[in-house]
Amino acid sequence: MIPVRIHETDGINGLPDGFLDLARIVYENEPQWIPENPGRITAKISSAHSWFNDGRARCFLIPGRGRVAGFISPKMVIDGVQAAFFGYWETMGSPEDDACLWARVEEWSRQEGAKVLYGPINFTTFDNYRIRVSAEPGARTFQAESFNPPDYAERLKRAGFSPCREYVVQIGPTPIVKQLTQIHADLIPSLVAEGYRFEPLTIDGWMAHLDEMHTVADNVFADNFAYTPISYETFAAGNGRSFISKACPRTSCFVFAPNGRIAAFSIMYPHYGPLVTQSAGERRIDVSKLNHEKHAPLLDAHPPRVILVKTMATTSEHRRKGIFNAMATYAIENSCDAYDVWFGTLIRSDNPSRRYATTASQFERRYALFHKALV
Repeated sequence: MIPVRIHETDGINGLPDGFLDLARIVYENEPQWIPENPGRITAKISSAHSWFNDGRARCFLIPGRGRVAGFISPKMVIDGVQAAFFGYWETMGSPEDDACLWARVEEWSRQEGAKVLYGPINFTTFDNYRIRVSAEPGARTFQAESFNPPDYAERLKRAGFSPCREYVVQIGPTPIVKQLTQIHADLIPSLVAEGYRFEPLTIDGWMAHLDEMHTVADNVFADNFAYTPISYETFAAGNGRSFISKACPRTSCFVFAPNGRIAAFSIMYPHYGPLVTQSAGERRIDVSKLNHEKHAPLLDAHPPRVILVKTMATTSEHRRKGIFNAMATYAIENSCDAYDVWFGTLIRSDNPSRRYATTASQFERRYALFHKALV
């Protein structure tokens, strides 16, 4: 057997030649794939990324057949154990290629001091992570959703990985979802009486509070599995004006505490899938260029109209007051005429927030994060 040659680069020095070609090969005939943004990936895997202030990365490629990147930093300690992540993983499915690629990734991770390998995670959970395990018939991919060949989970299991966290997307039609507001009708008035304020989350409002939002993000996501803090510079670069300009201002909101600080926030987007997947052909819009004011009206030509409940988060000191349910009620009441279907997106399967829309959910998509002990 001819030995498999793996092309490698230290991430600080960029990508191996051909690294970005592989996804196009894997998904050539997949209309629901959202093409990668080569410029964004190239910028992230380079010396310009603040990740390399204290982190390491290495890229591995079997040209035209398989690729993966490994990430590690001192911050990636999970359950008291130094971890490494793998991301940007794609494969054409050759068992021999896969075995060689994983052996090298695991060897590098051990050399860097990791005891366990998690993924797929592109750098951190602020970026894309997880794989999609199942979906309803005719599923349309939404922006930032994991999309992969249906056998990727089995390929990971054959390589010795096992699921460590599972996630769902809950899907329900507006008429049923609207009934949830009747259950929680008194929440917003009672919170307002306590001094809380509900305000639409606008682009200008988000940018005015961007520095505070960096601190809020660390607070609300600190207990999330595999959460890795990032610098303000990295947060601002990935979550600035272009990020928030995709959001629906009718459904997204800030909740301010009586002292004027941010107590909670929700970010919701239209399902831009018909505009950004490969199915859009020459008219396809890059995800990074999406703008609600400009592009949301185009979705009327691609029914049903879908809203994605992307992020709903409450700071630790304001939890157990019903603010999560109040934000959901705010969104539903403000936009029932604008959307036909609601997606509660990428909820951890054991998260209590999943209960809010359980009775309104007709379908669920499932996703998983995997891990493997390095011995």
